[in-house]
Amino acid sequence: MADPAPKRKRMPVGCGFRPTEQELIAHYLHHRLKADDPSIYTTIPEIDVCKYEPPDLLALAASAISLTEFDDSECYFFAPRDYKYSNSTRSNRATSRGFWKVTGRDRKIKDRDTNKVIGIQRILVFYEGRFPQGIKTSWVIHEYHDATFSLNQRTHVVCKLMKKYDKKTRKKISTDLKIQTPSQSNELQNL
Repeated sequence: MADPAPKRKRMPVGCGFRPTEQELIAHYLHHRLKADDPSIYTTIPEIDVCKYEPPDLLALAASAISLTEFDDSECYFFAPRDYKYSNSTRSNRATSRGFWKVTGRDRKIKDRDTNKVIGIQRILVFYEGRFPQGIKTSWVIHEYHDATFSLNQRTHVVCKLMKKYDKKTRKKISTDLKIQTPSQSNELQNL
């Protein structure tokens, strides 16, 4: 009897899944929004960003039924658009222990051949705690939107999750998600 679960592709040493921004938008996200190519679901998993914390997202994407093997510092996944209110276009980016905050300006992604804008990139940084007292962490998401579809057709985005490195030592910045209880906060204030 054959195992119904697909096996992960074993890449040669030094090789990995490194699509360009144009490939992420024009191929993967475009086909996900059109729902016309089932092979993309075995390459990039779908995960709801707001239901998980960043380390859990990384582990979940790595263990998802995906034929793509991600390394331990970054992963790709599709995320459904989640809105704060039912009649709003304002995105919900809160998790149970923190929130994702947009940093910088949106960047246009252009097709190399036609120079036409095909997508938009947003950079999000994860903060522990609640807005506005959140503590910045080293987790970053590059969120890609397909600009060739109308707003109501953009049901998903493709995300690249990564952990920043310390530029001096080239080691990962270690920031564990630790949430203080109210009693611990009071103890710290009394010191």
